[in-house]
Amino acid sequence: MTTRQITLTPELAATYLSKLYRRQRKVSHLVREYERAMLSGQWVDYNPASPIMLDAKTGAMYNGRQRCTAVVNTGVTIKELLDDSHDADKYFDLVDINLKRAPHQFITSSHATVRAGATRIYLWHEQAFNENISRLANRWQLHEIRETADRLDNDFEAWVKWVDPLYQNVHLSQGVMLAAMVIAADKGYAGPAESFVSKVCDPYGLDPSEPASLLHRKMNNTNHIGRRRQPVQDWLLFVRCLNAEINDESLPSTIYSNLSVWPDVGETEIEIRKKISRAANLKSVRTRVEKRVRAQIAAAVAAEVNPMAASG
Repeated sequence: MTTRQITLTPELAATYLSKLYRRQRKVSHLVREYERAMLSGQWVDYNPASPIMLDAKTGAMYNGRQRCTAVVNTGVTIKELLDDSHDADKYFDLVDINLKRAPHQFITSSHATVRAGATRIYLWHEQAFNENISRLANRWQLHEIRETADRLDNDFEAWVKWVDPLYQNVHLSQGVMLAAMVIAADKGYAGPAESFVSKVCDPYGLDPSEPASLLHRKMNNTNHIGRRRQPVQDWLLFVRCLNAEINDESLPSTIYSNLSVWPDVGETEIEIRKKISRAANLKSVRTRVEKRVRAQIAAAVAAEVNPMAASG
């Protein structure tokens, strides 16, 4: 590979983007991550692992679309390596089209993908629990996830044996369930947590009112099998039932997963219902305000369209 150093300005990036080799996908979340790195000054210049690559004959770009898009979007100039000495027809399918390395690639223990997902959930619980995790896909950098996964390795090892049988029985996110179990143990609820997951994995003969039985029935209902849910919804379902086991409480016969609030591990049903009530009241206030504003706007528009009628 023959490379040279270049200054990648927004103008040059736009030129490269105007001549792409074949049809390449735009990875929006990766572009956003690059934009944040560039704007915060954390972008690493002259990355030898992934130069901008142009076809030797035509000059068409076959590696670097996401970076060039981020440069154009932010207006930030960066330093890159450029390789324009190869035949794109030969190498396009072989190069890494700048896809981000995944955290699970650096986890050597079993269930690496599950542990990586659980690490994100653990960091969310630790640092941003009031926000919906679905909006935080790129909140944590690779090194943060890797370091946290290493720190939690023994904790994960103690609970990872449950993730496969749990998934087979309730079809919830394995990463969410593993993180919830580790957090429960952190809080001193290891005993109730293990009792709960063992019942979920073998629910037959349980009293129907038991949290494990209720969760198993709900998730094996035909309406739920195969349904795509957000991580926070899986967290709500699993943790609310886990908490009922921890606190020796009963649950309502129907547990909804489409709520705008979610329980912390160990919270009582009273605390959870207070959260739900506060969220409902807040939503009601917002709805009333929105209706009032819409009415005021409609009246103002009507007055502009027909000032005589408005004054009369």
